[in-house]
Amino acid sequence: MPFLGCPGRRLWAIFGKRCGESCRIGFRCPPGQGNTKEACRIGTCDARTAAGLPEAALSKSGLYGRAAKVTCAHFSLPDRKEGTEMMVLETVNLEMDGPVATIYLNRPAKKNAMNPQMHRDMNQALDTIEAAGNIKAVVVTGVGDSFSAGMDLEECFLQPFDDPQLFYRTNLVALNWFKRLKAFPAVTIAKVNGFAFGGGLLVTGLCDLAVTSETALFGLSEINFGIFPAGGATWAATHNLPRKQALYYILTGDTMTGQQAQEYGLVNKAVPADQLDAETDRIVRKIVKKNPITLELAKQVYERTTTMDLPTAIDYDQAKLWELSRLSGNEWVNVALKQFEKRAYQPGLSTYDRAEAKS
Repeated sequence: MPFLGCPGRRLWAIFGKRCGESCRIGFRCPPGQGNTKEACRIGTCDARTAAGLPEAALSKSGLYGRAAKVTCAHFSLPDRKEGTEMMVLETVNLEMDGPVATIYLNRPAKKNAMNPQMHRDMNQALDTIEAAGNIKAVVVTGVGDSFSAGMDLEECFLQPFDDPQLFYRTNLVALNWFKRLKAFPAVTIAKVNGFAFGGGLLVTGLCDLAVTSETALFGLSEINFGIFPAGGATWAATHNLPRKQALYYILTGDTMTGQQAQEYGLVNKAVPADQLDAETDRIVRKIVKKNPITLELAKQVYERTTTMDLPTAIDYDQAKLWELSRLSGNEWVNVALKQFEKRAYQPGLSTYDRAEAKS
C-alpha cells in the first residue's frame, strides 16, 4: 500500500501504465522531465508538483527540501508493471516487483560514491527487502554512467577523521551493510553499468553473481592515496581473483575492463552495454523459478563448506538437506522428482514447475 510521511523520507508508489500518468498518490512527472528512462532514474521529478498536496504537507512528510527530488520512474517507464513498488531515499532507490528487488545507487553527480547517507539508505533498503519476505533476487546497480566510484573520501574519511568516535560510527554503518549483503538470504546480483572502484569493486565481489558491461572499469585505487584496500575490499579481491591478479591490482592501482573482470572471475558475464539489462534479466528469470528455501540453503552450504575438509563438508550438507526437506515439505521429492518420474521436464535442461507445490 502506498504511503507518505515517515522520518526516513520515503515514498512508496504504485507505478502507472504510461509516461506522465499520475501514480495512485497523485504524483506526476512535470512536462518534459519524465519522458525518458534516464530522466526518471536521475530523479528530475519534483515532489512539489504533487497534485493536491500543499507545501506544508510535503514538508511534514519529509518529501520537501532535502528530499524534494524523487525518482519519477514509478509512473513514467513503459517497461514497469503496474503494481511495482518503489521506495525513494536520498541516495538509494528501491524497486520491488514480485520476487525481484532492484537497488539503484543514486548519486550520479558523484559517480555514486558512497557517503554516510548512502550507507544508512542501504541498510534501510536491505531492511525493507527482508521485511517483504518474498524476494528471491536482489539486483544492485547504479544510476548514470557509474556503478560506484567507492567511498566518498571527503564525507567518510576527511571530514570525520579528527573525531575518532565519529569516524568509527560513520564507517561502521558501511561495514555493517557490506556484511549483510554478503550473507543476504536472497540471491544478490551486481549489475555493473560503469565505474566500479574500491567499494564498487567490493560490492561486486560481495554479490553472489555479477554481470557487467564490457567497457566498465574496475579498480582498487586505494594504493594511489596511500593506503591498502580495506573494509572488505582486499577480501573481495582475494576471494574473486587469482592471487597474481589480486596483488597486481592491489599494488598498482591499475584498472581492468569488464571483459578482463570476466576472464579473471570477478564477474560471471561481460556483455555489450546495450545488452546489460537483458543479460541480467535472463539470469533473474532463472533464479525466480527456484525454491527460495533451496536458494538460501544452497548459499549457506557453499559458504560454510569452503573452509571444511570433505568428510566435515559431507556431514554438514547432509544436515542441511534434511533441514531443506523439513522446511519445504519435501518439495524436491513430492513435486520435483514426481514430475521427473512423469517425464514432465529434464532436470539437466530446466527446472520443475513449482505451481504444483503451491496448490
